[in-house]
Amino acid sequence: MQTLVTNWDYVGGSRGAYIIRPAQAPVLGGDYIDFLFLLMLALAVLAIPVTLRTTEDMLNLVPIGMKDSSAALGAYPWRTILSVLYPAARSGIVTGLLLAIARISGETAPLLFTALNNQFWSTNLNAPMANLPVVIFQFALSPYKDWQDLAWTGALIITATILVLSISARVLLALLQAERGAGR
Repeated sequence: MQTLVTNWDYVGGSRGAYIIRPAQAPVLGGDYIDFLFLLMLALAVLAIPVTLRTTEDMLNLVPIGMKDSSAALGAYPWRTILSVLYPAARSGIVTGLLLAIARISGETAPLLFTALNNQFWSTNLNAPMANLPVVIFQFALSPYKDWQDLAWTGALIITATILVLSISARVLLALLQAERGAGR
């Protein structure tokens, strides 16, 4: 699994963007193939290893006794997975998903090579799109102090968004577990 994660991560990074980018139609004078689709593909390739690794680890942490007791009661394997394994590993799986979302939210390389960049908001999904990580990258390299301050502000926005998302997921998970516990 470690080899898969390492190699998959290599494909998903900046080198993977070189593989995905030539799949687009000619940028100059030609039609664009859906930039949003290519961006989602590049970011999904980055999220898969984190999600797979944490999910596997959390499922392996479920005690064998819980699995065996479910089988001893005559539950089908699919029922054991849905009723015993997933609920027991739910918080760890959600953590893995949050880590994957946090990782892809700050990735710049796939955005540079697939979505290009646009200084203005565009509703055309087949054209270059504005995105915060690329703006942060461009503004951080700028010689102007105001632009560098805006780059730090953009980084703070991404960090705050991930914090709010993480807290919301944890609160929602706690509410679902409390509701499930009260229903028994």
